[in-house]
Order: sequence, then structure tokens, then C-alpha cells
Amino acid sequence: MAVFFVSIIEHSMLPGMMPLYTNIVLAMRATGRGIGTWIGAEPRVVRRVDGTALHGYETVVTWPIEIAKPAQNSEAFIASALEALDDAVHGNLQALGDTELVAENWGPTYTRSYSPSVNGPMEFWADGRASNTRTKNMARWGLSRITLPEENPFGPDDLAAQDPTPADTVRRVANDIRDGVRAVGDLAREQVTKNLWIALGFGAAGVALYLLVQAAPAIGTAASSAARRRNPVGRRPRKAPGDDWLEAFALEAAVEGEDWLVPAMLALPP
Repeated sequence: MAVFFVSIIEHSMLPGMMPLYTNIVLAMRATGRGIGTWIGAEPRVVRRVDGTALHGYETVVTWPIEIAKPAQNSEAFIASALEALDDAVHGNLQALGDTELVAENWGPTYTRSYSPSVNGPMEFWADGRASNTRTKNMARWGLSRITLPEENPFGPDDLAAQDPTPADTVRRVANDIRDGVRAVGDLAREQVTKNLWIALGFGAAGVALYLLVQAAPAIGTAASSAARRRNPVGRRPRKAPGDDWLEAFALEAAVEGEDWLVPAMLALPP
């Protein structure tokens, strides 16, 4: 068995924008499934003032996890498990923004070997004392920021808080670069797909326009022919009463060069 210490920090401008404790617990519990076993029922959540002054408050989530080592290739297995754990912790917590309707601003996940001198005795985490913080639901604000001592998110309060080390930062930067390359690739694929659909749309519209232009003369000729059949040029409407209109129509046909109609029309019985 190997025990590792997981920590991640969220930055918020206002206390009301910080992620809810219950949602953090559910998200963290889900990340350990299939990877390892969290030590204790719930993570340690500490709200504190952002020391960089870039944001108002920080939500620090920490939790040790126990991962079983296989008999063979244990180093490769642990490395793969920690990478999957890092991605799952950050992804699940960042997704809280969809539930809480607040833009989450979670930093990178830091995973390092568990150290009793930094993180305290294992019993501190196993018996629930670690998760019972004063600020798990609300950060110190107003006078409480002065009167109440700041809690240590990485272990018992009687130990000095030790934020992630430069070595952890270097390791995390490498992972961030990997994630950044992956994100750029996903964005590029999305843009290519979008451009392809646009090109197909314009192509289909162009083909339709081309066919319409090619068919326009034929459509115009057919329409003109139909119009001439419905209302021949120069001909007067037929007379309804009497038969004398046939003779007049025969004469008119002769004038227009349709001589073949004249004998047939004049031969009709009275």
C-alpha cells in the first residue's frame, strides 16, 4: 500500500461564490472510485483569504488516499493511477460550476507522498477530526478574519501549513502542458468540424444556385409556351352563340398562314 496526499485550491472573489461543501464532498468521493481508498469519510475543506490578493478567498480541499501497489510494475501503475486521479479531481470539481451556476476557478491538483510531519498522524484523518473545520461551509469574514486563527488545510492546526513545494509545481506544470496540448487539439478538431459543416452548407447552396441558373432558360421557354397556348397572340375570344364564328375563325386562320384549317372548318355542316 502507498498513501498519497491530494490537495487542490479554488479561488473566488466573494464568499457567496465559493463552492458548497456538500458538493465538494460528493465530487471528491467520486474521484477515488477505481483508483484508491480515501482515508476518512470526508475531505478537509478550509476557506482562507487569498494571500496573492488576486482573488478574495481560497477554498483548499485536501484528502489522503491509499492506493494498492501491484506485485509487478508497481511504479508504472502508481504513476498512471496518480495521473488519472489528478485529472479526475480537477475535472469533477471544475464541473461543479454547472450545478451551482457559478464559474468555478479551480487550480491544478497536487499529489505528493503522505508525510506525518506535514499532514499529521493518519488517525487525524481516519477518525473525522480533519474534516471538522470551522470554515468548511463559510470563510472567515469581517472581524472573524482577525479574531479567529487561520486553519491549516494540510494537517492539524498545531502544525505549520506547508503549501505545495516547487517540486510539486514542476510536476504539475508538466501535466498542465500536457492538458493544454490536449485542449488545443480538441479545440482544433472542433473548429475543423465546424468549418467543414459551413463549407458543406455553402457548397450545397452553390450547387442549388448553379442548377437553378442552368434550368432558368428551359423554365422560361416552358412558361412562354404555356402562356401562348392559353392565350394565342392576335386571336379574339370565341363567340358563344351561332355558328358564324367558325367561318370568321377560318378566314382569320387563313390570314395567319394556317391554311390547312380552312377546308376543314368550312366543310362543317350548317
